[in-house]
Amino acid sequence: MADHESFHISNPESLADMSYSLAMKREVLSHRAICVTDGEDSWEPSIAHRNSQRQPPQLVFAFTGQGAQWAQMGSKLLTNVEMFRKSIEELDAFLSTVPEPPAWKLTGTV
Repeated sequence: MADHESFHISNPESLADMSYSLAMKREVLSHRAICVTDGEDSWEPSIAHRNSQRQPPQLVFAFTGQGAQWAQMGSKLLTNVEMFRKSIEELDAFLSTVPEPPAWKLTGTV
């Protein structure tokens, strides 16, 4: 971390490139130190541990918001996919517990 901070001090214009290289071009190991900074604030490291025994996530659907889904896709999923419907119902239940819950429901019914 100290070496990266020293490099940044000598090359302040390179923070974005350095951040990209460190995040995307390094092997993902079970232990790593991370630091979130704008280059001026503290370079205090945070230690992260990644369990090497973990299972890959079970991804069902990803809504990108970029038009990859089709009209009424959510409605069809609510009707036809029980796991999706239960997830949405759990999210609705959680939203109802926040200090100022919305008057609407994710399912569209009130």
